[in-house]
Amino acid sequence: MSKIVLICLCVVCVTGCTAPIKIDPFTNAGCAFFPTSAFGTETAVSRCCLEHDIAYWQGGTQDERWAADEAFRACLISCTGNEQLAEMMVDAVRMGGTPHFPSWYGWGYGWNPARGYTQLTAEEQEFVRAGLERYRQDNSTIEASAADGEND
Repeated sequence: MSKIVLICLCVVCVTGCTAPIKIDPFTNAGCAFFPTSAFGTETAVSRCCLEHDIAYWQGGTQDERWAADEAFRACLISCTGNEQLAEMMVDAVRMGGTPHFPSWYGWGYGWNPARGYTQLTAEEQEFVRAGLERYRQDNSTIEASAADGEND
């Protein structure tokens, strides 16, 4: 019985350790749990959420996550002028966006769910760059609309 367990562990390690690096295509959750139209600056807030989703999709270290959340907070305050709303939204993503809770929106959601807080290698950064390029090509009207929010 112990030989079978050992063989299974070896197979898992070998297949898991040699799996090719890949990141799932970027998906923009937008402000999935917040009604952006209620803010009166829907496009601008959507831009904040898009940039935050990009950071969460690619993942990285815990410090990078905190920096993404702080950038999100600053963007929301800039767009809405509402510090309490920004705090509430950032608190929500900090609670629900941990990489240790498997979800479609958590930190590093583009990678294997077991990744956790791991700095991206140069090769992984290239996968991220290529994935974002594909997303932007396929969603150029969405990107243009979000960019218009900078002028709101």
